[in-house]
Parts: sequence; C-alpha cells; structure tokens
Amino acid sequence: MNTEAQEYILSHYEVSTLDIIEFFELQGCINQKTSMNQIMNITATWINIKVLKTSKDTAKKRIGNKMYEENYEVFKSEEAIAYWTQKTIILTALKIKQAASQINLNYADALVESSKTRTFLICSESEDEDYIQKDSYGSSSSSGRRQYRDQRTARDYLVSTNKQDSIKLLPEDSKWLLSSFNISEEFINKRNSIVQECSGLDKNLKLDEELSLNCILLLDADFFSNILPTNVYEEVCVSMKEHYDKYKEKNNDLYAKEVFGFCLLLTQEKSDKVEKYIEESTLSFFIKTILFSLMNTYVKGYCIKDLDESTLVKDGIVSFLNPFFPNCKEYTTFGADKPIKESNTRFSKIDPSLSKHVKKADFSVVIRKKKMKSKGDLVKISKYMKDTLDAIERDGYSNVSIVDMVFSGDSVSTYVMEHKHDYVYTFYKQGRFYIPSDHHDIFRIVPVFSILGQLKNIVMESAKKLSCQKRASVFKVG
Repeated sequence: MNTEAQEYILSHYEVSTLDIIEFFELQGCINQKTSMNQIMNITATWINIKVLKTSKDTAKKRIGNKMYEENYEVFKSEEAIAYWTQKTIILTALKIKQAASQINLNYADALVESSKTRTFLICSESEDEDYIQKDSYGSSSSSGRRQYRDQRTARDYLVSTNKQDSIKLLPEDSKWLLSSFNISEEFINKRNSIVQECSGLDKNLKLDEELSLNCILLLDADFFSNILPTNVYEEVCVSMKEHYDKYKEKNNDLYAKEVFGFCLLLTQEKSDKVEKYIEESTLSFFIKTILFSLMNTYVKGYCIKDLDESTLVKDGIVSFLNPFFPNCKEYTTFGADKPIKESNTRFSKIDPSLSKHVKKADFSVVIRKKKMKSKGDLVKISKYMKDTLDAIERDGYSNVSIVDMVFSGDSVSTYVMEHKHDYVYTFYKQGRFYIPSDHHDIFRIVPVFSILGQLKNIVMESAKKLSCQKRASVFKVG
C-alpha cells in the first residue's frame, strides 16, 4: 500500500472520518481483491511491530489491531461494494470501447454513461453476501439483472510471505545453466507470469504451476511440464536422473535374483520352503528381516483390498522403512504426522484475519468462504520440505538433499528436493513402486530394494553434511 493511503488511514480511521471513496482513490487499486490484500497485509505489518520507537508506531499497532478486530467492516460496506462494482463496469466498458472503436461501434459509450447512474443492491446472507447490480430502474427482480458476483467455485491465490510477489534475478545470482540454456531464468519468468495471472479469480492452476508459485520446480519424467519447454524439460529430467544414479547400490543385481526366488516360492504357496530359503540365502540381515516380515504378512487369503490407509502403510511399507531407516545417531523419526515447526512459523506470519478463513501463509488455492482443501498430499509435503530446507540453511548448512514418500492407493512415489540455485527448489521424482495386493502379486517388491537403497544413500550423505561444521548458505530463498 502506498504511503498516502497509509497516512490517510492513520489520520481518519480512529476518529471515524474516513471517506471510503477518497481512500480507494488514494490507494489506486484496479479491483477489490487487490485492495483488500493490501489492507490486510498492512494491518498484519502494523500488528506485528515489536519495538514501538515512536508515537506513530504505537498508533499503527493500535489502529491495526482495531481494523482486525472490526473485521475490516468499513472496507466492505455497501458504499465500498458499490464503488468496486461501478469501477468494474466502467473498466469493462472501456475495454469494450477500445475493441469496438475499430469498427465504429458506439454502444460502449452508453454502457459507460449508464453505469454512472446505476444503483446497487447488497444481497442478504442467503445470497452469500455477494452483490448484484440492479437494472436501470432500480428493480431487484430477476429480469434485467446482470450479476457481478464471484462464482462459487472461484479460486483465490494468496500472496506469500516473501517481500514481493515477483522475483527478479540479478546478474550476481546463482543460476542453473544446462547446455547453455538458462533454466533459472525460464522458470522464474514463467512463475512470475503465473503470479500475475492469479489476480483473476477464475484461474485454475495445474499441479506444477501451483508448486512454481512457491519456487518449487517439479521434475517428473512421467509428467508433461507446464513450466519448461518440452525439449528442455526432458533434458533436465535426464540430467537429474544421471545425478542421482550415483547413489544407487552397486550390488542390486546380486540380491535381486535371490529376492525374485523368494517371490516365486511365495506365489507357489510353498510356505514350508520359504523360511528355509531366506535363512540359507546370502542376503544381508536387514533384507532377510524384510522378507520374513513380508512372508508373515502375505499369507494365503490376505489382500490389501478394502484396507484403511494406516493398515495399508503398516503392512505394505513399514516392513521396508524400519530396516532401511532405523533410528540411529545420524537420523531419527519425529512428529511426522503433524506440520513441522518451520511451516507453522511461516503460516503464522500471514495477515491474522486470514486465520478465520483457514487460509495459509503461502500461495495456496482455496475456495471462497469454504474450508481450505489441499490439492493433494504432494503440494502439502513439498511445502513442508521447502520449509525444512530453508530452516537447514538458516542454521548455516547448504547443498543438502531431503527426501519424502507420497502414497496414492497402492502406488508409492519417492521425491528428492534440493536448493542449489537462487530461488529454485528442484523437486525430483526419484522413483515409484507398488505395494503388492496379495501373495500372487508379491513380485512388485523386487524394485523396492533398489529405490529405497538409493534413497537411503541420499539421506546418509545429507546426514554427513549436517554433522560437519556449519557454513553460511549462499542461496536466496523463494
């Protein structure tokens, strides 16, 4: 919000002399959504002033709290809604006039003129508190009514806690270059254009577009990118695969054959031979532990169909996770069922009024006046991972990789996130495997060992980096 508009609020809000039309004109916003975002952002800034150095700081904090407690009612009054409705009509008419001027149409002039004398009706709560324009005779009947209410399925895209919504790459910034192509520039430019498009309430983002708002670049070879050109995206995915292939276990082929033999016996229902086969194999102790667990789970008659999610995870994946990632001095598990501390801290920085609407302090997609519904676990977990990387870097570490697993039915996808260049958080799908449905389907476990072995090596390298001496991060966050 510009200085003039801020000074006007400070001078007039408490003494009830605020002229809402004069304020909107000073503010100079093009639509109501932008105006309210600015009002709520400046309120949050004032409320969060910690050191009151001057009487003006005291006034800002006091007025900010008052505006928040009153739920910004003065800025949502009938007069305010009428102002924004009229401005929308005039702007629409001007656009029509500009387009029509080439073919000498004059109907836009009439629309501009008539909008100056229209009156407006505020709908009752049963109408969801939206507004409807009356016809030129002041009638509120359905005939001749032109609606300007937002659609009930309209999306709002919230601003982040960044200092500004758009990001400008500077010459000295660390950029991701691949085969002379500037990935960072392409990604940030696309991301900035999406930010601008989100000012329209009907913008419906694709998955990777929504992630890009948070500076997260999704890299999934099974996915068509809406962010990077196809040829560049494919080359990037190949490059990432080659990078992470160095973490693969070198003895995959050796134990894959013996795991296959275990699966063959289990599908043939030779339970009396399975246990002996495992004991006599040359497999490592922790792989034998996994196979014994699966042998006791995938008995004849067992099927994952109709299992609830927690049971499916326990039976299908915990058997792998415990041996591959046992608690040790390098890493351990903690509160994974709750939002991490870093994400909670970031969420609390948003305008406090948004807490009433269950809106989070990042670029989140929400449905107006309805409880927030995430696009999916992938969006949620990627934001948690980004917050974790930011926290790690604030502690003085850099070039750390963090991993996660996302379940969808019987499918499990594994991801790795890194922050090696300014503003760009790569979110690479490292692999995918499927949970066996029953003992006839047990061969699905064969690739799991390779994927989790690779994932473990990535985790171990990050653990080693975190055990070393701290050093300041050099990368800018998104």
